[in-house]
Amino acid sequence: MKNNILLSVSHLTKPINLTFKRCFIVFIFLSLLTSRLDLKAQCSNPPAYNDPGCGVFFPNNAFNVMNIPCAWTVTNGDPNVVVAVFDRYFDVDHRDLAGKIEKMHYSDDCNPNEDPTVTHGTASMGAIAAIRNNGECVAGAGGDIKVAGFCRVTSDEGVLEAANLGYKIIYLATGLQLSPAVAQECVDKGATLILANRGGNIWNGLDNIPGVIKVGLTYHDGTFDHYINSDPLEDDIDVFTVGSWDNGGSCALRNGNTCSEAYGSTSLSAGFVAGVVGLMRSVNPCLTPAEIENILESTAGPIPLQPNGDPLPPGVAEHGIINAYEAVLMAQNLPVVDEVWTANGQTITNQTHVTGNLNLINQTGPNFKTITLESSLFLDNNENLIVNNGVHFIVNGNILMGENGKIIVKRGAKLEIGGEFEKLATISNNNCSPVWDGIIIEGNSNLHQPAPDINSYNIQNAGILIINNAIIQNARNAISMNPTHIPWPNSDYYGGYLSANNVKFIDNRRSVEFMKYNLQDKSSITNCEFFGEIGTSHWGNYVVTYSNNTFNTSKFGIYTIDAAFNVNNCEFNGDLFDSDDYNGITMQYTGVGSAPDQSILSSNQFIGGRKGIEKIGGEITDSLLAVEIKNNIFLGQFKAVAVDGLGSSLLDNNDFIGNKWGNYITRLGDNQNLAQRNDYSSYDFGISAYGDCSGFNFINNCFSLSNSGNDRSPAVNVNGFGNPGGNQAIGKIQEIIAVDDETAAGNCFEDYPGWNFFSFFGPTEEFTYYYRDETGCRRRPLLVPTVRVNNQEEAMCTSNIGGPINTGFKCYLRVTSIEQINAKLTQLNAELIIANDSLQNSVYHSVQWYKWRLKIMQLKNCIKNLKKLLIKEYSNEKRYNELFSFASNESFEIKSHVATQLIKAAEYTMASNYLNAITAVGEEEEDYINSQNYLINKLVDFNFQLDSASKIIYLSLHKNCIP
Repeated sequence: MKNNILLSVSHLTKPINLTFKRCFIVFIFLSLLTSRLDLKAQCSNPPAYNDPGCGVFFPNNAFNVMNIPCAWTVTNGDPNVVVAVFDRYFDVDHRDLAGKIEKMHYSDDCNPNEDPTVTHGTASMGAIAAIRNNGECVAGAGGDIKVAGFCRVTSDEGVLEAANLGYKIIYLATGLQLSPAVAQECVDKGATLILANRGGNIWNGLDNIPGVIKVGLTYHDGTFDHYINSDPLEDDIDVFTVGSWDNGGSCALRNGNTCSEAYGSTSLSAGFVAGVVGLMRSVNPCLTPAEIENILESTAGPIPLQPNGDPLPPGVAEHGIINAYEAVLMAQNLPVVDEVWTANGQTITNQTHVTGNLNLINQTGPNFKTITLESSLFLDNNENLIVNNGVHFIVNGNILMGENGKIIVKRGAKLEIGGEFEKLATISNNNCSPVWDGIIIEGNSNLHQPAPDINSYNIQNAGILIINNAIIQNARNAISMNPTHIPWPNSDYYGGYLSANNVKFIDNRRSVEFMKYNLQDKSSITNCEFFGEIGTSHWGNYVVTYSNNTFNTSKFGIYTIDAAFNVNNCEFNGDLFDSDDYNGITMQYTGVGSAPDQSILSSNQFIGGRKGIEKIGGEITDSLLAVEIKNNIFLGQFKAVAVDGLGSSLLDNNDFIGNKWGNYITRLGDNQNLAQRNDYSSYDFGISAYGDCSGFNFINNCFSLSNSGNDRSPAVNVNGFGNPGGNQAIGKIQEIIAVDDETAAGNCFEDYPGWNFFSFFGPTEEFTYYYRDETGCRRRPLLVPTVRVNNQEEAMCTSNIGGPINTGFKCYLRVTSIEQINAKLTQLNAELIIANDSLQNSVYHSVQWYKWRLKIMQLKNCIKNLKKLLIKEYSNEKRYNELFSFASNESFEIKSHVATQLIKAAEYTMASNYLNAITAVGEEEEDYINSQNYLINKLVDFNFQLDSASKIIYLSLHKNCIP
């Protein structure tokens, strides 16, 4: 007997015996329902349907016995609910399945040389989802739900693939042994497994996994139908369906739009159950697999007898024929019950579903008391898990949270999440929620954070979160120090402690949010991977340390406001998305006062994106080392390091490769800013100083354009923003560029014919540059206002990767016809395939690896610009059908460019229809579509006004701004 949990009970001082708890809960729930409905009664109005079946007995009599037509009075089934069907021989063109097959997943296990007239998989699909009331063959038990075919023998690999693809109901009819470990993993991912019972105990080892349901078969009189006289006798059958009749079997879909009888078919039985489970999930998508099994079993009839009237041998069956109507009603009316667990060293090994809030408490103190979770814990929408002071909650299993649900680590509490490398602990959204809120750690902004290994607790100490070897995914703010559950003002509760090691942050809007904290923050993030929009953000805290992390985020890797932090040996990949807005690290107002320490960004890799590091604002009082950027590699950014506003920084021994701008500095004033020992190659501008940067000096750097061939790309540019005599700022850098008054600046400029090392735009002030005039890398006069010559030796040029990189690629957009653009796109896409293959064959982080990574970025950028040019030409020539066909499989960015061209061409109706046909992913894309529709309406009718509902949508634009 499986110890499943149906519902939760409030105010338990400790987890009670789960078998007793299960019975107790079922009793309570049935008592709650009997006051509103008679669970034993049929519904009064089951729908009629004209599917003829294969004779007088099917489907009407069998379905009526299982109460399936009455279940259709509760729900017709949600077409968004899809059952994954593992079987073979599918007739995907059968009329009774028209529009019901979401997708087919084919493989080499279909055995195409076997008899094509056998369509076992078609029969299975029909039992689940055949169209009802269309006059064709049969009706599926699941009503309007759909199916997806996996044309392969059941295997660990295949079933796990289906669970990873998000299928929550998996039907298994044929195949080999499924391992208990994989079955458990699929259930942990929210998938209910429906097994067609077979002789020989083929599903051995799966009996005690809640959420794995073995289905048997009875005759029309409800007696046990033995599976084809199997030996040994089946065991642990969970539930039964009616399928065998004295004068014929169940009716099944067959090849060529036909149907015929199927004798003794547990495959159809499992299909009927899968259809009913689809109805249950249609009315309550939050059901867990264990809960689904419990409901089916709790509402089923008694264990069937043998045809001779004798009881079945012990262990053959657990429950009787399903009652679909009662099961769907129970699923729909699941009550919400809060629960309290008292920590006393216990371990939770059974799957647990809490429909209300879950509070973990310590009633003894002053030392921490533990609760360890080794299984799955499931919470419904709008419900929270609260770890209260004195509780040390250890999670080695999985927690599945609902929409708007939070995990709150109170002051004086400790949450430790960690699993083995083979199976990481997971905190994620549940079956019915696309996103949850995240983990909140309460702190104390005026007390030092406690040591993570502390054994006793203080109710004033910051909460502690320790994560090792885990996955945190699908949250708005996966981990936050912002206690939104406490009414404002709540800043005294900032400063929670975090230690994260070997954590995968997957598809979170923001993974970690640090808030203002008055003392040194001891938090650390090590060996972690970030996937999603924003990696981490900081406001007014110092000095969190980052080490050996990878940021694969679409907007920001790290975003800070008035914060100090250390980032070492991390990788920021900004070339993985179509967006041009990615910044590796953005720092605003560094060193204003709340964060008194310096930031050190050392030995990191910044690959692609718009900006590698961006520093905005600061104070005149900043020290030289307020931000220290050293030993980093910047590859292929539009602006590798952009520093804007008062403040100071050091750029030391970095590699800048293939950037539009290596250093883009603006309005630094006379604060001390220094660029030294950096290597610049394959750039448009090495260093560009805009406005007053009179405290900026550059020494001992190497500038190489030997492979670029661009005679208009200066090593250093000074720009006054405007024309002489205007009101714009004067461009200026440090008055004397040198190591000291007697030593040359030491910059090495590779000679290239016709190349200006320095360039000046707008009103600029003169400066004195000290350089070496002997033979060597500096061999020709510099075009500067004033030059003084010094004979000191130059610094040696060094590189973190072994030398300058250049791909030799040039993006030429001088194509004048649609045909030429298409030909160029074909050529570049072929080059992109070669470049990707070359990258895969290169040694990681070798010179060749960097070369091919840069080449891929250059190719992708050129391809994107060509596509935009092609869209413009299609629009100019009004070849709209070709335009729409071209853009149909392109990214949102390209599709938005189509809409822009249509609006420019005054094709307002066409533009509006096109926008409304685009599938928006995320709030920003929705904002774009809403704003463009508003623009179109204004262009058509200047007096256009939004209705109240649309105004709410429009006023919500830009709601994704970073706080």
